[in-house]
Amino acid sequence: MVKYDGGRYTGSAGKFGWQMHPLADFGLNIGYREMSLQVENFDGISADLDISGLFASATFHF
Repeated sequence: MVKYDGGRYTGSAGKFGWQMHPLADFGLNIGYREMSLQVENFDGISADLDISGLFASATFHF
């Protein structure tokens, strides 16, 4: 959690993955992420945002 005068940001994620190393470094990941942002009167802007959900990614390193 990051806090500052008039706002707050929190975020967390968990993931599971699989990597294949013999020929090329290729992998797949799935997980869940949560983020929350609160801003109160920052240059006239106020916001209260909550985002969460599943995600998937593919990686390739060479």
